[in-house]
This record gives sequence, C-alpha cells and structure tokens, in this order.
Amino acid sequence: MVKIGPLQGESIPIRQRDRQTNSVIWSDATSYMGYYIAVLASEYKLLKDANKSTTATENELFFCY
Repeated sequence: MVKIGPLQGESIPIRQRDRQTNSVIWSDATSYMGYYIAVLASEYKLLKDANKSTTATENELFFCY
C-alpha cells in the first residue's frame, strides 16, 4: 500500500516499486487487492486470538472498498 485512506488513489496496492528511481507502478489492482485482503484477514485473526488491538487492521480493511 502506498497510503491508507478514503481519497482517490489511496488504499490501492502497488504492483512494483523501483528503489533506484523511487517510483511505483500500478496495474489492475484487482488481484493484488484480493491478496492484500487475505493478508489483512489473517492479521486480524492472529491479533484477535492474541487479545491485541485490531483497530489498525480494521481501518485498513474498511478502506479496501
């Protein structure tokens, strides 16, 4: 993710990051969004089972609409 939030261009996973030119490449984010939601769901379950705060993960999931 580049930035989490409700504005245009936020909460969209990037496809590739080039550290030499400090640039990022976006493509069709549909499949990447699916992977990202799966990772967030796993993170949520692990945090919940450990009785830790899930607020940040819930916030990220909310903005994955």
